[in-house]
Order: sequence, then C-alpha cells, then structure tokens
Amino acid sequence: QQTLDTMDRELARMEGLVVDLLALSKATEASLQPPSDPVDLRVVVQEALDSALAGAPSRSVEVPEIPEIWILGDQAGLVRALRNLLDNALRYTPPHRAVRVGVHRTASEVRLEVEDEGCGIPSRHLENLGRRFYRADAGRARSSGGTGLGLAIVRAVAERHGGRLEMESQPGQGTRARLVLPLRFEEACEAG
Repeated sequence: QQTLDTMDRELARMEGLVVDLLALSKATEASLQPPSDPVDLRVVVQEALDSALAGAPSRSVEVPEIPEIWILGDQAGLVRALRNLLDNALRYTPPHRAVRVGVHRTASEVRLEVEDEGCGIPSRHLENLGRRFYRADAGRARSSGGTGLGLAIVRAVAERHGGRLEMESQPGQGTRARLVLPLRFEEACEAG
C-alpha cells in the first residue's frame, strides 16, 4: 500500500508539472499577441477565489469590496495568475493566520494583490522568484506539491499584459505579491 501511495503522489506531482508547463507555454506563446478581450477584474478575483478555495475548503480569504475595473486582457490567464498567488499564500500560511486579496487602482495602473501572514521568504530569494523551477524552499515546495512554475506563470501573464510581478516578504512576517497591470488597457476598453 505504501508503494501505491508513493506512486499516486508522484503521478499527481507529474500531472501538476505538465499542467503548469502547458500554462507557462500558453502564456509565453500568447505574448506575441496583445490581449484584447474586455475583462472585469471582479470576475477574475471571484473565479480565482472559487478555484483556490475548492482545493482548500476549510480556509477563508479576506476580500474587501472589489471596485469595478475593466481592462483589455486574457481573462483565463489573469484568473490562473491570481489563483497561483492565492495557492501559494494558502499553502504557506497556517490555517489560523490571514490571507487577503485586494484590487487597488492608481492613476496609471491596477494592482491585484495577495497578502498573507505566512512563513515569509528570505530577501536573498526575492529577485529569483518568477524564474522557471526556482523554489525558495525546495524541500518544502516538493512536499507540498509545488512545481516551481507557479510564479513563472504569474510573471509571464503579467508581462503579456504589459505589467509586472512584484514581491515583498520578510521571514516570519508573511508575503505580499502583486500582479501590476497598466491602465492603458482600461482606457482602450472605454474608448472601444
């Protein structure tokens, strides 16, 4: 039975790796074409939350009221990117600690933000986050099912939209991850 359990875990890990590689490939290849579909960011947040919490039914995420903000983009890619940020926050935050999602707008950009009160990440790893297969804590990521591609997918989706991935973290104090998108897409949507 132990051998079968080990095989099941490894098959699930391999399946996750294939799914993540396909998502990364799609985000990277799609970067040749700018995203052009009108996307309601409230829908992006709700779909990402529903998906992330389906895998962690005993958890909750704090979400203030999300303002109505439309951009031109790839809704499925944005949902996947935000879900990856949520998955990381839920994976590395103890059940009794908070995970929060917010959408913040400035004059020139919109920020989809996930903040947690988890274990945090040492500063020496922050600049490498978003690289393919990079893990700040490889042993822990492997045991929790991580493939090392989640943040690479987030970064690829952000770049496809003309944006960026930002990470702030302190060991023992949690992590704040932001998917930052320029508002010029919103202006184009309003004009169309």
